[in-house]
Amino acid sequence: MEEQLFFLASGQIDGIETGSSLWHLPTNGTPTLAYDPWPGMNNNSASGTYGELLLTEHHLFFISHDGIRGHEIHAWSHGERTGEWLIWL
Repeated sequence: MEEQLFFLASGQIDGIETGSSLWHLPTNGTPTLAYDPWPGMNNNSASGTYGELLLTEHHLFFISHDGIRGHEIHAWSHGERTGEWLIWL
């Protein structure tokens, strides 16, 4: 698998705030939202506020608020891009 760049940041899609979420920067240079732990208009999951983005060979782990249970560990795998694996909550 080719190398990928992921980061936690606040952003906008069509002028609507996404809050702090997991983003992906593909080779074409246009950032895309990879995973929003608290989907919906103007919600802020505060991803990365507590702790940092931790990486393994196959997963990204970070603390984020999902709007229901508070701040918890979220895991995202490269399979989300390839269709191989699911997000763990």
